[in-house]
Formats: sequence, structure tokens, C-alpha cells
Amino acid sequence: MQLFPKPAMQTTCYTLPAGNKLQSEVRIAFLSDLHGEAYGEGQEQLFAPIRAFAPDLVLFGGDTFDERVPWKTAAETLRLSAAAWPTFYTPGNHEIETGAVQRIKRVAAASGARLLAGSCLRISLHGKTLCLCGVEDPLRQEKLHRAQLKAAQNAIQPETYTILITHRPERERTYNKGELSFDLILTGHAHGGQWRFPFLKNGFYAPDQGFFPSFAGGLRRLGTGYHLCSRGLARYNTRVPRIGNAPELVLLTLRPGS
Repeated sequence: MQLFPKPAMQTTCYTLPAGNKLQSEVRIAFLSDLHGEAYGEGQEQLFAPIRAFAPDLVLFGGDTFDERVPWKTAAETLRLSAAAWPTFYTPGNHEIETGAVQRIKRVAAASGARLLAGSCLRISLHGKTLCLCGVEDPLRQEKLHRAQLKAAQNAIQPETYTILITHRPERERTYNKGELSFDLILTGHAHGGQWRFPFLKNGFYAPDQGFFPSFAGGLRRLGTGYHLCSRGLARYNTRVPRIGNAPELVLLTLRPGS
């Protein structure tokens, strides 16, 4: 018997208003903190609910790869996703920890995923333009992270729905500044607080927040937009086992109106 059985994945669905910035629904699957985790042959346990959801976009929000785990599963996950849906990838701190983040970016690009690392892409969906921005993790590259974030903030336009993919929820005060805000900020990194109990809403411990983190998963308002933090998809490939904290696949619907 395993001391810490591998927990089943939980799918969390959100619906958010997009005002008049979108003409019709946009469906997004958000995958964070996979850490090279396997979900059955061909990642079928992971992709079956995504396939049923029929997303317009699939976004990978960092720590898809891990320095302690072979890269094969992570690369295959990106390849399978990109073969089925428009897929975008932003690296996190564990890609940097490998010491080979530039090689990982090349692997991700070869898989067919679009790299969002210090760039903003404007894509047309259902008659409207949506802007996707991704910034790299600040680990050992704080100056680069801040420069990329500033460029993303400067790319915000009031008429365009804009999403920021960044890895760290604890830095949310730096994300929305000035008159214009990102409509949606997607983060991960906190692993849901690792151990979750009914009396601990955000879990017991999160990286870079320490014990009793203030925000380790879920959705909350941030300025005029929203901040959505995934609890992540790693099950075994974490330094501390998850307890009472199911790995999380996020499925998000952006809907016109208020």
C-alpha cells in the first residue's frame, strides 16, 4: 500500500464576463505545474476532459518540465496538445532550474506550441481580437522578468481582451498597475498550498509564500480584472506529497456581457 496514493485529477470550471471585448464565448484550457507528470497512455486522462470541453486555446502556464524528471512526457504533452488545438507555452521556474531553458524552448517550439516568453500575440477569435502575453519567471533573471512585464503592460489596449500568463501568484501586486489592467492573469506555482484542509483555504505551504500562503489557488478579482491561480497538475513529481489537494485542470469560459 502506498503511503500517499496518487490523487485523482479534479477539473475546475470557471465562467467569466468579458464585457463587449468579445462577441462570442472563448473556451480556454489552462494547464500549470505539470512537472512532467504522466496521466495514462497518451496523457488520455488529461486530454479526455479537454477534448470534451472543445477549447479554442490551450495554455501551459509554467513548470511543464522539471529538472528532476525526464523531458519526454512534457514534450509529448505539448506535441499532442498542439496537434489538436492552438497551444501556447510559457516556462516557469523549474524550466530555469534545468539549466537548459533555451533548449526547452526549442523543444516546445518543435512540438508545435507557440512560445509566450516575453511576447504578446494578438489572435483573432470569433470576430474579435484577443491578446495573449507571457512573461518568464524571475528566478535568476529578475531584470528580464520586470522588463517583459512592463512591455506586456504597455501592450494593453482598452478595447482588447488581454490575458497575462505568468507563473507566480504572490507577485500579483506588480501585475495590474496604472489605468489599464489585464482582464485575466493566469498563474500557478503554489501547488494549492500542498496540504489542504477545510480550515486552511489556501493550504499549508506554498513556494515563495511559505507557511499559510495568502493565495495558492482559485479565482479572485484584481483591479478591474481577475486573477486565476491553478493548483497545478503534478501528483508524484513534487518534493512534498499532496494531501487533501487534488491536481487541478482548469477549464475557463469567457462570455460576452457582464
